[in-house]
Amino acid sequence: MKLGSYNQKITFFVEGTESDGYGGTQPTEEIILSTWARVEQLKRSSSLEQNQELLNEAYKVFIQTRQGFVIDVAMMVKWKGKTFKIITPPYTNDVLMNQETIIDICQS
Repeated sequence: MKLGSYNQKITFFVEGTESDGYGGTQPTEEIILSTWARVEQLKRSSSLEQNQELLNEAYKVFIQTRQGFVIDVAMMVKWKGKTFKIITPPYTNDVLMNQETIIDICQS
């Protein structure tokens, strides 16, 4: 893990709604965390080839594990102006004296 490899700014958020004041609702985004990440395109595999829509827009995201922040698959990720959904539960990888949390995302 090289600190310089965390060079992509991502934002974790949840979608919700709020009253529009006229009896309806409007969509909202509640930002949970903005952080630096390392993002790699997922390599092609037989399981991904079966799902063509994921092939070009599926990524593996690595962030430094933060105490008190737990990634939930119900969260969304914003990266480079696009919205992505989390498609795998997070897992932790021990790297030297730190830990990084890893998830896979695809464009929603």
